[in-house]
Amino acid sequence: MFQKDVTERYDLTDATLEIVIMLLVAFILGYLLRYFIDQRFRKAYMKKADDIKMGLEADLNKSRKELSDCIADNEKQRKELVFLHTGEINALKVKLETAQSELQGIKTDLENCMAAKVDNTPIELFSISGEETATTDDLKIVEGIGPVIEKILHDGGIKTFADLTNASQEKLQELLDNAGSRFNIHDSSTWPQQASLALNGKWEELKQWQDELNGGKVV
Repeated sequence: MFQKDVTERYDLTDATLEIVIMLLVAFILGYLLRYFIDQRFRKAYMKKADDIKMGLEADLNKSRKELSDCIADNEKQRKELVFLHTGEINALKVKLETAQSELQGIKTDLENCMAAKVDNTPIELFSISGEETATTDDLKIVEGIGPVIEKILHDGGIKTFADLTNASQEKLQELLDNAGSRFNIHDSSTWPQQASLALNGKWEELKQWQDELNGGKVV
């Protein structure tokens, strides 16, 4: 009853069903095979992409650091230039103020001279007599001392390098203060030391030191 004749031929319906099942199994196997292959290659591509990304990020960070260092160096150089130029400008200002002060003194002496000529009264701006020249040094060798300040020092009894070497800062400042407010800007702190070098004939050492001074002031 349950036996079936093996010689019995399949009909069209049975054959179609088998073909459909085989195609379905082949499709599923193909899909699974493609899925596993895609996963394998995808992992490889992702790893390669991550490596490229990490390399680009490293290059970017390096470029950022170099840019930051460059900006820092430029800022440092800018500050150094500003500081240098500021120092030079201040030095020029001091020299200009010194020159203006001395020019004003010369102008005053010239006006006094012209007034004396009108009054027929002799006036001596700078003593050039043989007797006084013999006992007077050229104090203008000292940086910071011009013709007007030299006359102020002469009037205060400071006429030689030895006198200036032994003069105290209080004495020098008193002479400048008494000469007028325009002489307050002068710094006499190095004058005795410069005079001492001149007194001892150390001209080369004096010249080297004066190259470092600014209008007689220590920079």
